[in-house]
Amino acid sequence: MQAPGFARRAVAKALLLSMVMAAPLTLSSQSVAAANAQNEGAADFIRTLGQQAIAELGDKSIPYNERVDQFSNLLNDGFAMDAISRFVLGRYWRVASDEEKQAFRKTFERVVMQRFLPLFEGYSNDDFVVEGAKQDPRNPDFYLVDSRIAQPGDKGGMVKAGWRVRHKSSDFEIVDVLAEGVSMAITLRSEYTSVIKRNGGRVSALTDILERKLDQGAFKPESAQGVVQ
Repeated sequence: MQAPGFARRAVAKALLLSMVMAAPLTLSSQSVAAANAQNEGAADFIRTLGQQAIAELGDKSIPYNERVDQFSNLLNDGFAMDAISRFVLGRYWRVASDEEKQAFRKTFERVVMQRFLPLFEGYSNDDFVVEGAKQDPRNPDFYLVDSRIAQPGDKGGMVKAGWRVRHKSSDFEIVDVLAEGVSMAITLRSEYTSVIKRNGGRVSALTDILERKLDQGAFKPESAQGVVQ
């Protein structure tokens, strides 16, 4: 017959062992729940931003200048415009002067607005559907949100649009847009750095070219050009 003290120690040891074995399962469940919450947070961010954009930019009864101002606010609130501007200039951002950086940043925002503002006209919430989000396997601070957007005009059908968002403090911000899997940021970086290289490494040369094309309306959806010349 075992002594009472030995029996108590055996029971305590068994309880401790069971707690240790169960801990990884508990932590794993908590991690999964936290990841799911972050994924849903990223999806909700894109869903809310899309609905806001449609409501504020799709109403053609609102004067155009007001919609431009609203779009500018949406861009700077929902997109990491400073980070995107740095990325698309690549290594030339480091050698550009402060004046060149500021001028490009301002012009780049106008390019984005001329390209995308007309696409919202006539859209309804049914034209923008968020399908889900997942953590970016390359970086746990980033999330990939999948959505479908109605094609503009009478083309019909839906196209896939992806959003790469960064979790920052208590909110999210968009760092890239993917159309049918093609990265807008990477595409623009290739185009813009090529133009800068052909013009002696001057960021100001790219900005001047973009300004001329803005005056021509070259970035509007019906006349958008794939490569800046």
